[in-house]
Amino acid sequence: MTSATTRKANQSYREVLRDRQIAVLLLGDLLSNAGTGMIIVAMPVQTLAIHGSMPKAIAIGLVEAAPFVLSTVLALAIGLGRVRMAPRTLLITDCLLRSLTFSVLGVLAVTGRLTLPVLIVGLLLGATFRLAGSSSRRLLATSLAGENGQFAVNGLLGLNTTFALYIVGRCWAA
Repeated sequence: MTSATTRKANQSYREVLRDRQIAVLLLGDLLSNAGTGMIIVAMPVQTLAIHGSMPKAIAIGLVEAAPFVLSTVLALAIGLGRVRMAPRTLLITDCLLRSLTFSVLGVLAVTGRLTLPVLIVGLLLGATFRLAGSSSRRLLATSLAGENGQFAVNGLLGLNTTFALYIVGRCWAA
């Protein structure tokens, strides 16, 4: 017998989603990606309302880049082994920091107190753990699913990203 015939078949999406821990983690991933989709649409619109004397294109570019600057630096530091943090800690920190930041930015926007520098700094700092949190989410989901569920979990994570980022997030923000 070959190793391919002795292996158990990959699990389906349905089989993987029967695990409550995985289902909850994937639901959180879906909501997180929907929020990112709203950022893509809503932030340029908000920026146009508060850009002041700064040229519109530069203001929008700064706002759209801000969530990825520190996040990329931290992800590189973790990937290169310069910084070590447990995946669960990274994920929880990312969730708490982003929800707090976006709540504060939302309140400031609704009350008319949001300025362009505050928005840029808020996005810069609030999304610091975004990329590392996303990687942690994938690592935790695939480890929960085990070897036979990894393919399905990775597929569901990709489906979440596409659905939430490009469909749900943009519809909610519009």
